Amino acid sequence: MRWIARRLARCLLVVAIATTAGFVMLRLLPGDPLSQSIEQRGRTPEARAALRARYALDASLMEQGAVYLSRVVRGDLGTSLIDGRPIAPDVARAAALSLQLAVPALLGAAALGLLLGSARGWFADHRGIRAVFHAVTALTVLPEFMVALGLLLVFAVKVRWFPVGGVSDPIVAYTGDAGSRVLDRLHHLILPAGSLALAWSAVVARQQAIATQSARQSLATRAALSRGVAPLSLWMRYGARVALPSSVTTIGMMFPALVSGTIVAETIFSWPGLGRLIVLGIGTRDYPLVVGALLVTSTLLALASVATELMLAWADPRTGLPARSDTRTAVLTS
Repeated sequence: MRWIARRLARCLLVVAIATTAGFVMLRLLPGDPLSQSIEQRGRTPEARAALRARYALDASLMEQGAVYLSRVVRGDLGTSLIDGRPIAPDVARAAALSLQLAVPALLGAAALGLLLGSARGWFADHRGIRAVFHAVTALTVLPEFMVALGLLLVFAVKVRWFPVGGVSDPIVAYTGDAGSRVLDRLHHLILPAGSLALAWSAVVARQQAIATQSARQSLATRAALSRGVAPLSLWMRYGARVALPSSVTTIGMMFPALVSGTIVAETIFSWPGLGRLIVLGIGTRDYPLVVGALLVTSTLLALASVATELMLAWADPRTGLPARSDTRTAVLTS
């Protein structure tokens, strides 16, 4: 319980630092934050001054931060400087769409990377596996947008198996039943999630190949092979489990980069997630929109780091949770 409490406290600190940094840096950018506000159009100078006072834009940075913090504590992320609407629904919708993109991409990258890396490390002499491994890992030298554009050109423009972009087909979204809407959403998700999964699977594959090869060259593995144990059986019972912890760490560390990398996929495939929302908010100087999106993003990433530590403890029981380790130490020393 204390372990979880410490990790949650660390998450809160990370969220506070990230949100504060974004809050300060946005207000240091040049330009009038209300220059593109719809509420500014046709107003008198007195009305514009009242609008600036309403958003506390004439106050000091400390006062603005105190006002924003008091609203966040009450669960209010503020209103948009562009159209005056509450930003919480837009941020929640964008966060859900980003998770719908990032989670399948992470699972796909983990599955493909673990499978390919394990095969490459355990069956190092197989030419076909070696060729596929080198082809996939060669993607690490390419920028993410090139992988996304390549998939878009081939599968959306040339063969037309998938839509060019968007979240769903408008006709299906309004007239289709629940099953058809789900299938349509998956149809639109395959290309953006697949581009991210393909690009990041190479990172997992490299790490898993190194760990699996190390497990294969261990004395225990050599002794088992000399006794006639089948290589495939030994890999499934021993090699994969031994090599898994290092790859779990890599996958967990990859999630923050994957979330930030969704900005490219969201832009190319017109996926309205948090990345596109942050870019739009920075361009229009919509402070509450950007800070609210940063608050949600940093919260998700902090929670993902805790989940990674839990998965690592599951994958490698030798690490365990700190509370369990302290208990074992107390028992041994008593």
